[in-house]
Amino acid sequence: MNYLFLTNLTKAENFLNENSDKIFGYNCLVKINKIKRDKTYNEEGSLNLLYDLTINNRERLVRVSTSTFLLKEHDYNVMCYLYENGFNKSPFLVPQPFAYLKKEKILFYENIIGQKFADLFKQESINLEQHVKNCAILVKKVHSLKIPSFDLFDPRSLFEDFKFQEISKKYPKTKNLNLVIRKIQSLLPKDKKNFCHGDFNPNNLIIQKNKIYLIDFGLTSAFYKEIDLASFLAHSRVMLEEKQQLFEKLKKVFLSSYGDFDKTTLFLLMILIDIRLLEISIIFSKTGYNSDFILECLNDDLKKSKINWQ
Repeated sequence: MNYLFLTNLTKAENFLNENSDKIFGYNCLVKINKIKRDKTYNEEGSLNLLYDLTINNRERLVRVSTSTFLLKEHDYNVMCYLYENGFNKSPFLVPQPFAYLKKEKILFYENIIGQKFADLFKQESINLEQHVKNCAILVKKVHSLKIPSFDLFDPRSLFEDFKFQEISKKYPKTKNLNLVIRKIQSLLPKDKKNFCHGDFNPNNLIIQKNKIYLIDFGLTSAFYKEIDLASFLAHSRVMLEEKQQLFEKLKKVFLSSYGDFDKTTLFLLMILIDIRLLEISIIFSKTGYNSDFILECLNDDLKKSKINWQ
């Protein structure tokens, strides 16, 4: 299905009016005032749109999302599950899910106005330590939930589909990355699973005054809780490339605020996230991530975990 009609004001408005009862729960008159398309890693396979709407003379901002490679029904189910299990009130929330149109594979949910946690790293006056503590408490709350009965992302995919050729082309030293990944798999515990966000990082946390919204649930899975800790730390380290002393300080705050975790599992999964970030920095240069720095981090984490390149 060609989803580009969603970027056309007239066609999208007609679609919303024809499906208003399915999307908003009642028949209503919908007018689109403006459509904004946000950037995504894969511009060819996904759309993330912000609709400025007037619904029965009431202004409303609504997010619209589709993907050819990630099932947005998955996001919808997770959002509903979290929203119905404590993440619908301050201080820890998820956007209110409106609807998932199964036939069209389109997700509609509440737009959140706020600031990405990642942007706070650039502001000297912000109390980062308190925000980091809150992020640790938030993710611990996610991990405390029971694993739901609906299908989740298969975490085995985290170890697959790497573009090894592209990585080794830039960094010949990494030609045996696949062996490193298999080594990580072999060293991980066999049955230690929690309900995990899967992509818990400063880009997927929105700060709104004293509230924190968690977004982007495409990788939510039943996996090691340390994957969320590793993701937050690995992303933060790269974002704070020029401020590693600050990163080390915030790392201690984050882990001590979270509490109980397995240190070995965390180190192993940090390596996995390092490799994924290295790949992203090479394939999607617009992220602004420094691949040389990420490779340094990867080398350091390999040494700590006593894993070599061979």
